[in-house]
Amino acid sequence: MKNTQQKRIFAFIIDATIVGITSRMFENLFSSLIASKAYNVFDFEVTVSISSALLFYAVYFFSFDLTKKGVTVGKHLTKIEVTSEQSIKLTKLCLLKRTCIKLIGVIFLPISALVFLLTDGKTLHDYIVKTFTIEKKNS
Repeated sequence: MKNTQQKRIFAFIIDATIVGITSRMFENLFSSLIASKAYNVFDFEVTVSISSALLFYAVYFFSFDLTKKGVTVGKHLTKIEVTSEQSIKLTKLCLLKRTCIKLIGVIFLPISALVFLLTDGKTLHDYIVKTFTIEKKNS
């Protein structure tokens, strides 16, 4: 495993921890507002609940896409950044597309993790938006 791959994993763990703690605090404070609801669908009981973790994940990454060029706390601490395949800075629109696809990847995390581990360290959103992660240059 390359150094950049290890840094990406560590950055993901940092960011996921921040999102997890934040969403858990929100759920504890506002649990009555986000209670799950049960519905009967074709004689089956289906329980629907809103995951605040996914909502906070989206807000967290969209916020950094719009204000910090996609550099999250995890990326900052591990000194990595995202760039295009042509090594040019990404537009906000490109970063937002990347995050939208990343949200789908989080829902199907085992598949995303396999793609990341079995390829050259790129994720599904990297392949689709044509980006890759590099170690930050000293500036």
